[in-house]
Amino acid sequence: MSKQTIIEEVELRKGILFAKFSGSVTKNIKDQAWEEITEKVNAVNSGEIRTRKSIKKKWQDMASNAKRKEAGRRREMSATGGGAMPVAEKSEEDSKILTMIAPVAIEGLNAGVDTEDNGRLADENDMCDTSHSEAGGGVC
Repeated sequence: MSKQTIIEEVELRKGILFAKFSGSVTKNIKDQAWEEITEKVNAVNSGEIRTRKSIKKKWQDMASNAKRKEAGRRREMSATGGGAMPVAEKSEEDSKILTMIAPVAIEGLNAGVDTEDNGRLADENDMCDTSHSEAGGGVC
């Protein structure tokens, strides 16, 4: 199966494939886009004829692998320690795939509530140091 063909064809149709469902973007339209990709892949593939389902699964696997590699690469870049920094280069295929994936799928969310404290947000009293006051009132 030609990975390069899948990447190129998904890139041509990313506006449909990754759009939110709406009146103009329906499941049938997305399925038709995947069917067109399947036809293109089968046209260049000299082996087994692939189904829409197998092509879509192959894309999902390729995207998942690219995200996993990118997460590892970013982890390595932010690691502390001695010695040379062994940062793996991104392949051209992975770079193209990553440009089509929403950044939040790669980077995660930037903000959120720490559930360690049962969702309670810090208030002004949490910021006061009461350990040094005789009356326990503390200084803020």
